[in-house]
This record gives sequence, C-alpha cells and structure tokens, in this order.
Amino acid sequence: MGERPRALEELGLTAVTVGLPVYNGAESLDRALGSLCAQTFADLSILVSDNASTDETPRIIASWAERDVRVRVHRQPQHRRQG
Repeated sequence: MGERPRALEELGLTAVTVGLPVYNGAESLDRALGSLCAQTFADLSILVSDNASTDETPRIIASWAERDVRVRVHRQPQHRRQG
C-alpha cells in the first residue's frame, strides 16, 4: 500500500474509522470490540457511540479505550430514541 496522505497526518486522522453505535449492548460489545481491535490494519480508529446505555456498556467501552488508543468514545447524556 502507498504512503499515507500528508493531509491525514497533519490533521491527526486515520485512513479508516469504524463506527460502532451501541445501546445496552453489554452482552455482545466485548466480543465486537475484541474483533475490531484484533485488526492488523494500523491506520484505523474505532469510534464507539453509546446512546446513554444503562447496563455495563460504559464500563466495557472504558476498559477497551484504556487498553487500545484506537478506541474513541462518544456518549450521549440522554437516550435518543429512533424515529
């Protein structure tokens, strides 16, 4: 693969960002993040958007974010319903 575009480096962006929306997904979240973090593509970030979960989701996300710098978190302060 060729060189990374200079604009991405200058802005601190990655070539690929994977978005993972979640609401009360503790049952499967650890496995999903484990799979994403096992990717060998280096220029990757993982953006987890938590819709104000009330289960163990925030703790699981925080644990992964501490272990892997590619994991970034956005948490809604209140649950936003679809529709």
